[in-house]
Amino acid sequence: MVKEARKHIDDPDAIIDPYDLTFVWVNEKAAKSFGYSASEMTDKQVLDFTLLPRTKVMKITLTLLHGLFKQEIPIKTKGGKRVDKRIKYKVIRFEGCPYFVTKFL
Repeated sequence: MVKEARKHIDDPDAIIDPYDLTFVWVNEKAAKSFGYSASEMTDKQVLDFTLLPRTKVMKITLTLLHGLFKQEIPIKTKGGKRVDKRIKYKVIRFEGCPYFVTKFL
């Protein structure tokens, strides 16, 4: 799946399942920039790491399903600090299922 993601976004930071918003894969460097390891983020929901309300995340998710999108998102670091990150998203299909590929800008 990561190989497929790299065809769409150079050096992706994460791959997210749009149905339950869980991280399927996380780049170790990206995870460490927020104080986590990739394994701590993998299989966890995006909602565990953002300061946005669930309703806002769901609106963004619906918008993302229509293609490429950029959004500034407040991220909660492991230490509890807020970090605003601009993130580029691209929807890819892998084995017939959609996934969000993300890149921090």
